[in-house]
Amino acid sequence: MSILKRTLALLLVVASLFALGTVSTGALTVEEQIQAANVAIAEINKKKAELEAQLAEIEDEVEAAQYKANTYAQRRALVEEELELTNTKIELKQTELSEKQMLIDETQRNYDETYALFKERLVSMYKNNTASSLSVLLGCDTFSEFLVTADNISSIAQRDTDMMDQLIQQKQELEEAKAAISEELEQLEQDKQEREELYSQLAALYQEANGELTEVQAEQAAKQEDYDELLRLREEQEKIIDALMAENSDIDYVGGYYAWPVPGYSWISSPYGWRTLFGQPNFHGGMDIAGSNAAGVGIRGQNAIASNTGQVTTAYYGTTGYGHYVIIDHGGGYKTLYGHLDAIYVQVGDWVAQGTPIGAVGSTGNSTGPHLHFEIRINGEKIDPETMVSYGT
Repeated sequence: MSILKRTLALLLVVASLFALGTVSTGALTVEEQIQAANVAIAEINKKKAELEAQLAEIEDEVEAAQYKANTYAQRRALVEEELELTNTKIELKQTELSEKQMLIDETQRNYDETYALFKERLVSMYKNNTASSLSVLLGCDTFSEFLVTADNISSIAQRDTDMMDQLIQQKQELEEAKAAISEELEQLEQDKQEREELYSQLAALYQEANGELTEVQAEQAAKQEDYDELLRLREEQEKIIDALMAENSDIDYVGGYYAWPVPGYSWISSPYGWRTLFGQPNFHGGMDIAGSNAAGVGIRGQNAIASNTGQVTTAYYGTTGYGHYVIIDHGGGYKTLYGHLDAIYVQVGDWVAQGTPIGAVGSTGNSTGPHLHFEIRINGEKIDPETMVSYGT
């Protein structure tokens, strides 16, 4: 169990004993028991506020760690795509290189074959005098035939020479193309190596960032667990208060009607029932009266009056929840509550008549602005006040 939980557990045990009247300090009144439970709630709310600040801070840390991990993951994925593209280029260049080599080999074979034929023809002409150039030329009958024959012999030799020169040129061009491809392939291999190194670095950075994310998420989960436990403990104390408020006194029900608790101020800013509060569904057990009167005077500081005759059972100065609030017992299980007061004019045990000012409307406790939170409870159950009071009078 965490230190927070142990501290709260001890505090709540003591508060619960007071609330149940089991501490040997004499008989405790309902008011004293409610005060003890309120002390516990105040401590819970203090820890709750601290945890909310810590959760907000750690939420920023989680977002930062998540962003960092996502950034490295995205960069790693991008480098991985580049690596795949580079590998594809390397495969294409290797195929192209193989094709060029095949063309070079084919050109070399053509050159070798042509050169071999050329040598065979020369050897044959040399060995066979009748086929030699001199014999052929001397065998001509006319000078004109001699010139034509000489030209033919020269053309054959030139054609062989041109063909070999052409093959040599073709091979040279292929060798140059092969060298260029090899150079590109070498650059691609270098790019691949650099990207592989970058990928490894990013993978390590991602692993580190993901580890940080896991740590802050675990811390966040632990804080959230403590926070949820606080809410549960606060709910327990609120149930104790509700149970105490549901206890009937010896007062006979005064009867009569319930007057509007802030005369002249009729705007209900938040009625009884379900509503959305801070983005979450919330059941509102009373009605909030706020705004200005017909003369334009704001409600803050105006008198909140006893809606009906009764005895003050609670006059509590709180910093959370209802803030400063008063509870009046009208007998027969009927009670009214007046919350978020800036000032309290009555004391526990006072008997107040209907219409008696019991405090000044304010904005203490969990409040977003000046208003009176007004409740009517019958045997501890909150009911819709609008069904019991005369509207706005």
